[in-house]
Amino acid sequence: MLSSASGVKPVEPPKDEKSKFPLKYGDKEDNSQPNIIKETQLLLNKYCYDQSIDLDVDSHYGKRTTALVKLFQSLNGYEVTGKVTEAMFNDLSKGKLQVSVPPQGKMYVFVEDTTNPEKSYYKLVDKPKTESPFVYEGTGSISTYKFNLDETLLPEVVRNKIKSDAVQYFIGISITDEAYRLGRLEVIDLKSGKIIYGPVTVRCKGKSGVNWDTTNGYTPTGYYFAMDNKYGSKGYDSGTYYLKYALGGNAKKIMKYYIDSDGKEKVKSAPTRDEILIHGNSAGTIQPIKSYLVNNILLNTYGCIRMYDEHYDKVSLTADDKKLLKQLNEDNYDHMKELYGILNGKSAIVCVAEDYRDFKTKDYHTYRKK
Repeated sequence: MLSSASGVKPVEPPKDEKSKFPLKYGDKEDNSQPNIIKETQLLLNKYCYDQSIDLDVDSHYGKRTTALVKLFQSLNGYEVTGKVTEAMFNDLSKGKLQVSVPPQGKMYVFVEDTTNPEKSYYKLVDKPKTESPFVYEGTGSISTYKFNLDETLLPEVVRNKIKSDAVQYFIGISITDEAYRLGRLEVIDLKSGKIIYGPVTVRCKGKSGVNWDTTNGYTPTGYYFAMDNKYGSKGYDSGTYYLKYALGGNAKKIMKYYIDSDGKEKVKSAPTRDEILIHGNSAGTIQPIKSYLVNNILLNTYGCIRMYDEHYDKVSLTADDKKLLKQLNEDNYDHMKELYGILNGKSAIVCVAEDYRDFKTKDYHTYRKK
């Protein structure tokens, strides 16, 4: 303790703080300043030039943060440990480390070790061929973006359903982000062949792992015949759409209701999945905004397709909620309501496809304002 002849209260010398480094799997921090984990995640995102593997900035050093750190280490001459030392943090801060965009035709995929998440990592693989019937041209910029539906690529059962039911609308959902199952949604008017709505952001990630053939897993890819789920008549003006009948792809392998090649509606015996919807915040009830948005990214569901909407509890908005809305720069957007208004109760063909050919972004709604 320091003494003072003037009678001023003695001052304790600063205590040596234990270093927060190395940062490692399982570490967590609150929102105190400085938040080293959060700063590290921000730096990793800043110098990772492949948007599809950006991290949620949540101050939690989890399996994806660990895997991305390993990728940085492997590409920049560091020992691959998954841990961030003070020296590595300083090099990140100075921009000395980076993950470049993958070579053409390649992509990074997250390889999860479910028994020991700390051992998860990113692997460079060939981009898979897409089942998408969409043809696009462009350089990755929205200003050069062209997008068309090639109806000759549609399965016969889909073409027959369009003809027999005089289906006017085709909802194209393209999953462009492997890690978070985020992508875009567009609506095509089959009469004109033109896009009449979109692109807007959707999320197709389930709650239980990554398996589409598991209850509550991510949305099965493939074709569906969808119809109004009638929540609009119950006061939920954003509405929902029910992807009831599977027409092709993985959807036809697992969904309870499907339309066979003979055009007849059929029911599959268990194990099956059902009740996959396109919806916003929730399917029929008002929830707090944080129940479906975290870090400006849509939360996952139980396998449904979630869109942005404004159907949240406005009465109990917290200061953080209002800050989030200000960050979004739009407190009155409602993509689900817009979609519901366009379809106007009519049925539609829905195609959910993994499509890594196109430009990637987590927030397609930002492009609509430019």
